[in-house]
This record gives sequence, structure tokens and C-alpha cells, in this order.
Amino acid sequence: MNYSISLDEMTTAGKQPMTNHKKEILDRVYSAKTNIELEAGYNEWARSYDDDLRRFGYRLPTIVTGLCGRYVSREAGLLLDAGCGTGLIGDALRLLGYEHLVGIDMSAGMLSVAREKGSYCELHQMILGNPLEFDDNKFAATFAVGVITIGHAPADAFDELIRVTQSGGYLIFSIRVDREPESGYLAKLDTLEQQQRWRRIEMTEPFQSLPLAEPEVIHRVCVYQTRQLK
Repeated sequence: MNYSISLDEMTTAGKQPMTNHKKEILDRVYSAKTNIELEAGYNEWARSYDDDLRRFGYRLPTIVTGLCGRYVSREAGLLLDAGCGTGLIGDALRLLGYEHLVGIDMSAGMLSVAREKGSYCELHQMILGNPLEFDDNKFAATFAVGVITIGHAPADAFDELIRVTQSGGYLIFSIRVDREPESGYLAKLDTLEQQQRWRRIEMTEPFQSLPLAEPEVIHRVCVYQTRQLK
């Protein structure tokens, strides 16, 4: 499949300056070498995370919730927000009438903010890339937004996300593609499709996910339908 993009076509206008402290937090998150370092960075960022992303022009929640409305019924059953952070996706889905939401995140600080919003029926501290503490086929749909990126969830995290999602259920996730040769994410998508673990339903064109702060960061949002092997 052809996933090529031209970054020259992406405008860099409108990039907004950040305070030194905010840049330090972002640098800490992006440069984390271990999950402990990554969690510490997100714990520090948790209280200002929502406001910062709004200022950055964060686009992923809008696109993902739109695709959820297209493919996932409000009566589908239990839904998993994998890497829920402060609950931006859960908050939006609750407003659209989705009530059975479970969130997981590696950061206790981010989960604390999500818990205050009251959008989730359950919240758990788990790390994508590790075995998830859920039964097979538990969720009608799974979301992973802003976490399939270098230094965060590895490509192998998809195996567990498929396992916990019901056969015929949907995985809707963002994937960072501007550094694809380093990550191998898109290759993993194709491998799983060749193995008939899922099939691709939809994939957006590449777009700037943080256009007002980091226009060089390019994402796609994908929709896959799972198939559990017997």
C-alpha cells in the first residue's frame, strides 16, 4: 500500500511560541528513554495538558470522535480508551451519548484529571506494549489517540489491542507517520492485515495534528475491524 506523504505540502504558518517551562516539559516527554521517565513527564504536564493542547490546535479528538460516530453505535457495549490521558476523548464521547467507557493510561497524574471529569465507568493504570489486564474480546471498540508514536506505545501494542477487542469490533487510532522509517508502525498495520487479524476500513489523509505549535508532527487516523483467530 502507498502511504507516502510530502511534508513540503504541509504549511508551517501560525506556529506559536511556548514558554521555556512548557518547552522543558515537552522535551522531557519527547526525549524519555524509559516508561518511568515518560510517566514523570506526563505527571508534571497533567494539570495544564488540556489547555495547552487547545492552544496548540490539537485536532485528533475531533477526528476520532467523528469516526466513532460513523462506525460505533452508542449501544455497542463497553469501549476502551487506550492511553486516555486526561480524558479528552472520553469527555467528547460522553457528550455524544457514549456511556460505557473504560480508560487506561500509564500516568497516574493524567488519570487523576480524567477521573475528575467523570466520563469513564472505570480507569486503570496500564502501559501499552505490556500485557493488558483484560479478558479476550472484552470491548466492542477500542480507541488509541496520540499514543501510537515514537517513544510511546510500540507497534507490538496492536496485538494486545486486537486481543481485547471483540471480533468484528472496531479499532480507531491515530498514528504518527512523519517519522515512519524509524517506527515501523505502518508496516505493522500491513502485517496484521496479511495475517487476517483485522481489515482496514478507513484511513485519513496525513494532516498536522498540532498545527499551531508543532506543524512538523504529521498523523493519520485509522479505522480497522478486528478478526479474532480461533
